[in-house]
Amino acid sequence: MFSRTLAVMFMAALLAPGATGCRPAPVQYIPARVPEAGLTGLVLFFPSPDGTLVPVTRPARTTVPVQAAVDELLRGPAASSGLLRLFAAGPTLRRAAWRTDLLFLDFSGPLLALEGEDGGRFVAALGRTVGELGTFRAAVLTALSQVVTNLAGAPQGRLQAVKPESVYYQAVAARDRWYVAPVPTTPAGPGELVAQALTGSGLSSLWRGRPPQAEVTVAGATATVRLPANALRSLRGGDGAKALAVDAIGLSALAAPGIDRVTLLLGENVLSWAPGQAGEAWVNPEPTALQVTVGDFTLTAVGDILTARKIGRHLQ
Repeated sequence: MFSRTLAVMFMAALLAPGATGCRPAPVQYIPARVPEAGLTGLVLFFPSPDGTLVPVTRPARTTVPVQAAVDELLRGPAASSGLLRLFAAGPTLRRAAWRTDLLFLDFSGPLLALEGEDGGRFVAALGRTVGELGTFRAAVLTALSQVVTNLAGAPQGRLQAVKPESVYYQAVAARDRWYVAPVPTTPAGPGELVAQALTGSGLSSLWRGRPPQAEVTVAGATATVRLPANALRSLRGGDGAKALAVDAIGLSALAAPGIDRVTLLLGENVLSWAPGQAGEAWVNPEPTALQVTVGDFTLTAVGDILTARKIGRHLQ
C-alpha cells in the first residue's frame, strides 16, 4: 500500500505543469513576415480540423490575382500543414470573369456533386478568400456553365464575399502545427482587440497560469503595446510559442481602425516585429509554390517540378 502511494505521488509529480520530467512539446509555428518584393501574397482560407478558417499567405507572380487565388484554393494546403483539403480530387476553375464588384466563376463538373458539409466548407473558404481580395462583394458560381444550386450557404450559386468589419487574432492548433487566425468581433480599438487575443482560448492555453495584461497606448496611427518584462517566459512551447503570441498580439493591434504601425515592448525593451513596422504581413506563410503568368499559360513551380496550365479567358 505504502509503495503504491509513493508511485502515485511520483507520477503526479512527473505530470505536474512545469515538472522537469514532462516537458511541453515545442510549438511548431512559422512567424508572419513582410511581403517579398515583386511578389503578390495570395491570402487563402483553409479549414482546420475544428472548423476554424485559417488564412495562409502563398506567394505568386500573376496579373490576375482572383484566378490565381481560386486555383491555389482548389489545389489545397500543404500536405504537412494539418489543414483540411476542400476536395480529394476536385474541380478546376474553367473561367473567371467580373463586372464591377460581381465575380463569375465557372468550374468543371465535379463541383456539381459537392453538397452537405463539404459544400458548406467550400463556400465558407471561397467566400473568405474572395473577400480578402477586397474587390468583390459577391460571386456567382457555375459548373460547366450551369448554375450550382446544391451548395449550402450559396443559394442559386451566389455567395457573399466575406471580410469581417473587425477581427482579433487567435492561436489555432491543426494537428502538429499552430497558426494565427482572425476571429470576427465588434469594431474596437487596439487595446480591446489585444485583450481579446490574450484571453482567447487558443492563446491563453499556452500560458502557465493567467495570461498577462497589456498596456496599449495610441499616438496618431501608431499603437504601442507594452507587456510585462517576464510575460513571454511563462509560455509553454519554447520559441515557437513566443513567436505565435507576438504575432497574435501585434496583428490584433494592427487590425484596429486607423492603426498602420505597431510597436511591441517587453518591459522597456522593444521587440523586433517586422509586420508591425510595414503595416502588413504575410500571415502563416506557406511558400510551397511560385506562380508566374506568361501569355496564356500559368507556370507553377513546386520544388524542382514545373508545370504549365493554359488559363481561361478573363473578361472585365
